[in-house]
Amino acid sequence: MTLILLWELSLIIVGTFAHAQSPAQRNIGPAPTILSGNDIGFRVERGDRKSVAGTLVVRLNGEWVPAEFTAKVY
Repeated sequence: MTLILLWELSLIIVGTFAHAQSPAQRNIGPAPTILSGNDIGFRVERGDRKSVAGTLVVRLNGEWVPAEFTAKVY
């Protein structure tokens, strides 16, 4: 009886440890649409039949990041 109890306890401990080590599953949704050239693009955030809205992005180390402007455009 003691052997069965120790075996069950070891299964619970191993299961808890394995569950704690597994990465969390995140649902981040579909990847955004990026209309692009080689290093500059436009990330579409929303749109309808007449227009689209989005962000100007640049490729930096293989990753698309939003562009920030230092001067205002008039």
